[in-house]
Amino acid sequence: MQQPRGMILSLAAHLSAAALLLVTIQHAPSIAPYKLPGTASGLHLLTYYSPGSAADQRAQTTRPVEAKKPNVTKPRPPIPTTKPSTDQTSAEKGTGSSQLSGLGQGDISIALVRFYPSPQPDLSTLSPGQQGDVVLEAVIDEAGKISKLTLMEGLTPAIDQEVLAKVQTWTFQPAKRNGTPVQSAQELHFHYERARG
Repeated sequence: MQQPRGMILSLAAHLSAAALLLVTIQHAPSIAPYKLPGTASGLHLLTYYSPGSAADQRAQTTRPVEAKKPNVTKPRPPIPTTKPSTDQTSAEKGTGSSQLSGLGQGDISIALVRFYPSPQPDLSTLSPGQQGDVVLEAVIDEAGKISKLTLMEGLTPAIDQEVLAKVQTWTFQPAKRNGTPVQSAQELHFHYERARG
């Protein structure tokens, strides 16, 4: 009488283990492919500009200014995906996926900054310990000059105007597609913080 009862318990335990294994396999996490950002035209690139280390800035000015990494947790305005604006080159349909080429179709090189004096705004209008970002969108023409500069996020009107004026003097090696200079856009982030007094 012990033997049939032991077999039944053994069979029940094995069936339970098999059912648990089957449920675990069906609900196991799956790995989804990661897609990189980019547009089909490859003309809108996100570029972070960091003013340099705190030691570099102290050498340039008597005001203590610390350079910080941009705060990447802040929400950014969405990149338009429908109709390109009138000041940008029309987008051509790219081949492949954004994972294969975030820059679009063709031999693309991004605009590289050539002349870029660092904006050194007067931070005395900020209260001690106050910090924030100035975010600009720069449209760079085929000659490497900034044709349009838009303030996306600001700190104070005085600081924003000083940063806008300094960045307007920047020059770039223009972006190129298949060796031909093309118009491009870059987003520039500047982080400022007034030292605690």
